[in-house]
Amino acid sequence: MEENFFDFAQTKEALSQLSTDLAVLDSEIKSKLTELDVERKNHHKAMTEKDAKMEKMSKTIQDTVAKIDSITGYINGVL
Repeated sequence: MEENFFDFAQTKEALSQLSTDLAVLDSEIKSKLTELDVERKNHHKAMTEKDAKMEKMSKTIQDTVAKIDSITGYINGVL
């Protein structure tokens, strides 16, 4: 009959190392999530700013076209 000897000291050490590794992994995951959240917020802010600029440019173009149409109408009226 074989006897199985279980090395409790080695098992305890392995579990301790596993616990340490899991704590480090958890910390790294939380850090990465924080980085990704900051990056997402920065992208959102940049997109919002670009949208505002595009809207302003569109308004400027519309105003310019309206002024050109007005001038063209005036010139046609004079001629």
